[in-house]
Amino acid sequence: MSKNQTKRAFEKKEIYALYSVDLVQYSSGNALDVKDIEEIADCMYFERDIGEKVKDLIGIIEEESVPDLINLEGDFRTRVPMGYGQSGEDLKKSKKYLLGYI
Repeated sequence: MSKNQTKRAFEKKEIYALYSVDLVQYSSGNALDVKDIEEIADCMYFERDIGEKVKDLIGIIEEESVPDLINLEGDFRTRVPMGYGQSGEDLKKSKKYLLGYI
């Protein structure tokens, strides 16, 4: 996730989610040339608590704007371990949640 995505996920926890697609196990052809989302439905995961998971990074991100402080700067990214993504809801359950939310 980009630095801005990380900040927004934390600021707007109630409306921010992370979709991940794990194509490592995809075996139905070229994973870069998927024509129908149903082909990869079993590879998709939906996480609704990403905003809570990134809370410890927010202080580090905000320190970047403090001029007299030694800190990280630049285009660093939030690495999300694959295990976190794979623990999420599948596509069918996330669709049901979104339709219920709307």
